[in-house]
Amino acid sequence: MIERILLGLSVSSVLLFTGCATIAGGGGKQAVSFSSEPAGASVSVGGAQMCTTPCQVTLDRKQDLVIKVEKEGYQSITRPLETKMNTWVLGNVIIGGLPGTTTDALNGATVEYSPNNYHFELKK
Repeated sequence: MIERILLGLSVSSVLLFTGCATIAGGGGKQAVSFSSEPAGASVSVGGAQMCTTPCQVTLDRKQDLVIKVEKEGYQSITRPLETKMNTWVLGNVIIGGLPGTTTDALNGATVEYSPNNYHFELKK
């Protein structure tokens, strides 16, 4: 009887903590805000035009994305969208959740954009 209870608790904890970063850390998407001086600049992420500043977009979490901000009459700015490890991934490491780590890796939840807001000073 006790063995069944312990087995049930073990299975439940693995299921509850599968994909900590996916569940607790917002999954494979994240909101990122962009602003500029002057306002009204076009923001492209990964080569796709996304919005006009000031704005907020929800992006798939990926590494190696590049931001391009441009406005007519001003120099364009290109820079990488910075990422860091999503600390919720540690939940999988602590409980030994290989299935959760795999889930997080497959949907991009192992990384997060940091910072999640960007401000650009455009020069004439």
